[in-house]
Amino acid sequence: MNRLGLHLRPWSISLLKLHMLTKNSERYLSKVHQMFINNGLMTFSQTNKKNFTIQWNKELDERGYEKLVGMFLEIESENKTPQLLQFDSLVSNWAFNTKRPELAERWLNFRLQKECSRAVKVSLVLDYINSFTGLRPEEIDEQKIINSVMEIKSDIMNTDNITFAKVIPPLCMTSGYKSCMELMKEYTKNFTKDVYLLPKNLAYRLPDVVDAAIRKDDFKFAAEIIREHKDIANHFLFKLWKGLLKHSDTLSVVRIFELFSSVDNCNLPHSIKDDLLQILEKDQKQWKVFKDPSIKGKHCENCGEKIEPHIFDGEGIEMIKTNISATLDRHNKDRFSTFLQFLHSLEDINYVVDGMWLNHHFIMKEKKTFHSTMELEDYLHQYLPGRKLIIARNVFFHQHEHIFDDPDVIGFPVNYSDDERKKSASSLDDLFLLYAALQFNQSCYIVTGDYMRDHISKLKENLTELCSRWILSKSIKTFQRVSPNTWELPITAKPFVKTKKGWHISTSDRIHSPRVWCIQECK
Repeated sequence: MNRLGLHLRPWSISLLKLHMLTKNSERYLSKVHQMFINNGLMTFSQTNKKNFTIQWNKELDERGYEKLVGMFLEIESENKTPQLLQFDSLVSNWAFNTKRPELAERWLNFRLQKECSRAVKVSLVLDYINSFTGLRPEEIDEQKIINSVMEIKSDIMNTDNITFAKVIPPLCMTSGYKSCMELMKEYTKNFTKDVYLLPKNLAYRLPDVVDAAIRKDDFKFAAEIIREHKDIANHFLFKLWKGLLKHSDTLSVVRIFELFSSVDNCNLPHSIKDDLLQILEKDQKQWKVFKDPSIKGKHCENCGEKIEPHIFDGEGIEMIKTNISATLDRHNKDRFSTFLQFLHSLEDINYVVDGMWLNHHFIMKEKKTFHSTMELEDYLHQYLPGRKLIIARNVFFHQHEHIFDDPDVIGFPVNYSDDERKKSASSLDDLFLLYAALQFNQSCYIVTGDYMRDHISKLKENLTELCSRWILSKSIKTFQRVSPNTWELPITAKPFVKTKKGWHISTSDRIHSPRVWCIQECK
């Protein structure tokens, strides 16, 4: 329910593609659909024994329009608001699918002749301006869209974000596309007090703004938007990348790569890789692609350049630390205060180790894994050369007190807090582990088998994706034997890096097997 008192989630024409429950499918259609079909405005057709579809009558003469009005007045007399909204939405879908915004405009004028609520007016105007989105940009009436948006601007700021997001696509088709970002920030600030935290439904519309900027040859503005929202989730990025590659006929490969490189979170889906390859293969005279070249000493054997590690944004890391700190201070204040003093006394740490995870592998011998016969001291020495901080519950330190004789092995016990015993807080030892690793950031890795999804989900929305990628890039849980003499810390390759000969593109976020494409420009 939004602030204006109505759910404004639009009815989708895709909802009409229903599964037939019996042979008499028509009886499962709503009353509104039945009215459209019975008056010859809609055509019902059964495609096979299981499915049926509905098609619009593309021609609507004056007599047909009079039927439409008569049908609406009949429903209005019954005073059923949901059916009225469904009727409006069907007319809007009709106008969109037949590319006739003049029908949507005529219907809007008819509906506004009578008194209606602000919520209904917003819904009608949004339906009207979205009827333009099926047209080419040169076919639309810019001024009508801009004037309509200004007419409902104050009301739309108080709707739910699904309804608000409907204003973005039509506005992006006009010269006012830049105002979309200001509108989104103003709307977001009303709800979150943070202009950089976009709700999911608005984040999904960012590609529309980027697409508009590219159509207007405003490459600089497109790059600014991508950089400002570089930490958005992968499923939002997918739409963005698809939109960028759609402009491959007008955008050069270098331009596309420059835009891609603006984003920190860039684990390319297979379909995007395939599209990218097709674009590069079209211009084989200019580009050569070497998939998964050999990497020795963290250098690409094809071009000889270093595989650059991904460096996470310091401001984002500090925000995650602040969020975790608030949780620990609230649920285990005394121990966390001691922990902070303890961390300040330490110098560089190479690994923060999950002691309870070690317990699982070295004490629960019934698991019969190949390393169950290995002594814990040997594992710490052979597999984790360097300084180690083990964080665990008190029981771990009672069982393995002898391992701390090694000066490179340091421990910090985390007792159960009262809130944990009362079940008012989830297990906090993982948060101590995360905080310590964040404290040493770039030089420190986490040794654990826990992805900590339960803790990540409790962070602020704009931090969950960043924290998830950070943990993935810093977690070590392999037992592959590596000689201490040849040991190298694993890396997460930077997503897009410009090299002297072209580009390195990371195609894997797995730190133990970094994979890249070496793309070289032919000269």
